[in-house]
Amino acid sequence: MKGQKTLDEFAFILLGSVIFIMVLAIYFTQQEVTTPEKITNKTDISEKLSKFSVFIAAQVNISLSNETKTIDEVNSVSVEKGYFSEKSISLILPDKTNQTKEVMLEFLVRDTNNAGNLEIYVNDVKLWSKRAEPGIYTIKIPLSYLKQESNYVKIKATNPGWKFWMRAVYLLDYAKTITTTTETEEEEFSFYVDKNILEKSELAELSFKKFPSLETSNLVIEINDKIIYNKRPFSRTNEIEIDKSVIKAGDNTIEFYVNGEAFYDIRDVKLFLYYRE
Repeated sequence: MKGQKTLDEFAFILLGSVIFIMVLAIYFTQQEVTTPEKITNKTDISEKLSKFSVFIAAQVNISLSNETKTIDEVNSVSVEKGYFSEKSISLILPDKTNQTKEVMLEFLVRDTNNAGNLEIYVNDVKLWSKRAEPGIYTIKIPLSYLKQESNYVKIKATNPGWKFWMRAVYLLDYAKTITTTTETEEEEFSFYVDKNILEKSELAELSFKKFPSLETSNLVIEINDKIIYNKRPFSRTNEIEIDKSVIKAGDNTIEFYVNGEAFYDIRDVKLFLYYRE
């Protein structure tokens, strides 16, 4: 009986120890965790972080448009070539600039005796040569053929070969040179970010409002030469979460432009940095 009593006392002590350990475990698991939690959405941002704002611009107008116009034109002319006579025509071409997108020569052959080829020269370099049947011809002039200024195109005919008594004749209703230029309007701004704010910030966001625009191509936004946005904003209010690594302590630049024909009226551009107090 003495042994049985000792065994009961040991079991009681063991049970008490288990209960004590369980109480301690429950106590410590209920203590507040002091490690900062990860902010994952805008509800967390607005409720748990402080906000630092940087005003960038009140209004940003950016656009890209293509304009096509006739540079030079002649009407009802003939191009001829014989062994003893020649008649050619020259047309002015545009200067070569960064805005020059495309240059074309267009002409209408009304009639020909097919005694020789019709040839196109750009700045005295042959571009095109063939027996041209009646019809409309549109010839693209490579921009590499153009100089910075004083460009021209010449339309001429070749000799009629062994038929030395003949002339090659092409009758043209018209001939004209056409250029398409690209006009762009871009905007660039500078903004400053305090080093201490940037180091303790956890999230960055760019906000802007879009007023009536022509959203036919993407709006592109760069911060410090890194693209942070490349799409068509159809909403009036736009908030873009960005990687804060693109932002530098001190001076920064932000650029707005489009990658195709479009127009955007952007206003109230702000950068927000969210940080923990």
